[in-house]
Order: sequence, then structure tokens, then C-alpha cells
Amino acid sequence: LAKRLGGAVGRIVCATNSNDIVHRTISRGDMSMRANQQTVSPAMDIQFAYNVERLLYFCSGGDATAVAALMATLEADRAVALPPPLLHAVQDTFVSCAVSDAQTLQTMREVWAADGYALDPHSAS
Repeated sequence: LAKRLGGAVGRIVCATNSNDIVHRTISRGDMSMRANQQTVSPAMDIQFAYNVERLLYFCSGGDATAVAALMATLEADRAVALPPPLLHAVQDTFVSCAVSDAQTLQTMREVWAADGYALDPHSAS
């Protein structure tokens, strides 16, 4: 939203754990539900982040009909592929990654060793 209003926004990084629907959506346009996995960052243990629907709305230029159709297909089929123009619009602003529990815990150890700060697993992802 800030970017649309002229804010100096470059790229926004979205990181998630092994429940990686956000990463797959942003990186490949693959918005498919999978089995939920328990991780060391439980607040991210979801299969669909509702902020993604908002992201798609803004990246589609406010096309509520197109986004509603995508959401209906996702709900019915548990999977939908983003159309290439929408995927490219998403990727103009967003990049993503998914990290394992091992990577999360390693980051927490590194921050503790370097700064004496106990980083929570959600920030370490």
C-alpha cells in the first residue's frame, strides 16, 4: 500500500518456515494447500496467510473479482496457480524464502553468540 501511495519501498522480503505456501505463492505462483507441519516457529504454522489475499488484491490493481475467483478455486480445489501477469506484479515488490527448523535455530544461536540477544524463532525465520 505504501508503494502504491508513492512511498520509497523497494523489495519486501517474506520469510516463512516449512509451511511454505507464502514462499511458493511468491516465488512460483503455486498457491496450494499442504499438510501443516509443526515447527519451532508455531505462529507461522499455517497453510494460508490471509495477508496474501490482500497482497493479491493490491498487486492485481484492485481487481476484487479476479482475487475472489482465485480464492474460490483455492477453497474448492485446495490449489490454484497465479496467472503470470499477477505473479509478475507480486514479484515486482515481494521476494520470499522458506527456512528449516535447523536454519531457524542456527540463526538464533548466531545472534546470541554475536549480540547476547535471545531472538525468538519467528524473527529468526
